[in-house]
Amino acid sequence: MLNDIELRGAFYYPGCGMDLQPLLRFSHLTDLFIYADPQYDEWDVVREFTSILAEPPFAGRLEMIGPGRHVTEQELGRTAQLPAGMARQLREHEMERRRNFGEIGTLWAREFCFRRHIAGIHRDLRLIYVRGEGLATYSAFYAKPAVSPMFLCSIQTTWGGVNVPEALEAAGGIHEQFLRTFGGPKIWIRGNWIRPNRVRHPPVDEGHWNRRVQKYAGWQCFDYEHQPIFADVAAFTSPDEELNLDPETVINGVTGQSVHLVQKPLEIDELQQFEAAFISPRLYEWFQHHLVPDYPLHEHGDGSLPEVLDQIRGVAVEHGYQHVVMTGRGYEDEGEYFQQWIAEDDLPMHLEVRFEHDLDLADQRGWAFAE
Repeated sequence: MLNDIELRGAFYYPGCGMDLQPLLRFSHLTDLFIYADPQYDEWDVVREFTSILAEPPFAGRLEMIGPGRHVTEQELGRTAQLPAGMARQLREHEMERRRNFGEIGTLWAREFCFRRHIAGIHRDLRLIYVRGEGLATYSAFYAKPAVSPMFLCSIQTTWGGVNVPEALEAAGGIHEQFLRTFGGPKIWIRGNWIRPNRVRHPPVDEGHWNRRVQKYAGWQCFDYEHQPIFADVAAFTSPDEELNLDPETVINGVTGQSVHLVQKPLEIDELQQFEAAFISPRLYEWFQHHLVPDYPLHEHGDGSLPEVLDQIRGVAVEHGYQHVVMTGRGYEDEGEYFQQWIAEDDLPMHLEVRFEHDLDLADQRGWAFAE
């Protein structure tokens, strides 16, 4: 059902719950998502997905094509078993989790088809949901030393807080030891969600996967009572892992317009290269104290990328600007929206977009990582 090439390019999510955020945020980098969680019955997952997709931020952006189909273990071709060398250490941790979740019921797998909508562009995605313990399922899919997933996500897997070594989220903990046994993913997405009345510890740059390559805002999860809460989330890779991303990308329009995507923080002494700047609230506050009063500095606030681009267009048309700069904004929709934006006539000739992290520049329009 799944070959090694597909498995290497997949997004793997143990202890996933009902978190569909990766399908919004990573559909430009992969079209295969493998989920594993021991908690739910098969039709509970179908019903929960249907309900979640009717609400923001998914409504209008992501749809499920039918209820999916049941996949037999024979068809899946894999049996979820822990590697012998780590079974005893992991068993103690998993038994503690099961005392809270209850015993795992009948194992099952289901294949779902989703369609991601971005500015009139549609992407078809596949999600395979396995009812099983996350690490055992990982060892079943990724037992070959040469095969490991492009992405691994553990946002929903925190148990007892990220500061205990038994937490699957903990850098340097049992989970990380397990992953290194198999070679591990190229990118590990970590986060932390805890009920609002408890302390939250954002993910930090530590452990083997300690080089931060992206951070995410507004990542909505659900707690064990299915209440929506938000996670602090960041993506990490190992220091010696090369993502092979071009730090600059140019999108050209047919009548001379262009969007220049650049991985470089915007510095205050660079502003004179541009006729106006549209920047994030944090940067706006800092720049205000160091700029001459008459420089056209604008805060793009918390608006979506289409709203920010509309703001830039309006100001540019009013003042006749031909060369402006902005800091990045939004989900991974930038490439599609920028393509539409440069097709308009009443806009600046050149827009430069500054990003700080590697993945902010990664494949805005579906280009794959270089091998």
